[in-house]
Amino acid sequence: MFDEKDIENYYDQTAVHYRIWWALEKGKSLHYGLWFNETKNFIEALNNTNKYLSELAKINSTDKVLDAGCGVGGSAIYIAQKFNAKVTGITLSKKQVEKAKQNAQEEKVSELVNFEKRNYCSTGFEDKSFNVIWSIESVSSATSKFDFIKESFRLLKDGGRLVLSDYFKIENITSEKDKSDIQKWLNGWAISDIENAENFTKMMEEVGFKNIKVIDMSKEIMPSVKRMYYSFFPGGFYSLIYNFFKPSVSRFAKSHFRTAYYQYKTLKNGLWNYKIIYGEKV
Repeated sequence: MFDEKDIENYYDQTAVHYRIWWALEKGKSLHYGLWFNETKNFIEALNNTNKYLSELAKINSTDKVLDAGCGVGGSAIYIAQKFNAKVTGITLSKKQVEKAKQNAQEEKVSELVNFEKRNYCSTGFEDKSFNVIWSIESVSSATSKFDFIKESFRLLKDGGRLVLSDYFKIENITSEKDKSDIQKWLNGWAISDIENAENFTKMMEEVGFKNIKVIDMSKEIMPSVKRMYYSFFPGGFYSLIYNFFKPSVSRFAKSHFRTAYYQYKTLKNGLWNYKIIYGEKV
């Protein structure tokens, strides 16, 4: 089981990997991205996720948006630039907060975005503070997905929308080998476990969300999944040499390259899928 400090350490320790393999400085995003027929490159795929989710949530200039698990601020900056909406981004990593603020300043949207170190399962914000709760590949890190859902419902104004994209495992994984492969992937990303999409939406219904939509985007992330998989070979070679000469290398950085293999293998074997989920507080 991973706690808040573990998750913070994961992102802090592996930031350099995302800069090298995931174009973090340019894309400002740590997620997979969506590839459609007309998508030309990886950066465009990353932006496609922001575009798709913002259109689904019908974000406009009067909205106050909470980016729950904001990373280095890419989505918050996109929303501010595209819709002139006010965005608060929260993350467990102080270093990510600092980088997100720097990115916002460089993109000239500092007056619209604010970044803070908070836990999205217990934010401390007042009831009904936001019109939209937004999360990209972040809820999977929560030890209790139900706590995130309850907190999101509390924070949303009447008529507010929850929109997220994330990894969801299939039901009834019985093979011990399959379970082990899933856990090797998740442990490398400081994720304790991922939920089944049907269970997740049932929890949403339980707290009061209505008009729930679930959209499977597993096919649309596959080029990025493969991109990460291909990085496993040079990344693994480099990491093994580095680990040999630097045995004190940090916990997550030491074996991070292995997740590139297991995330591909488990998706290819149909053990998880990638979903976009939307719900409303009516």
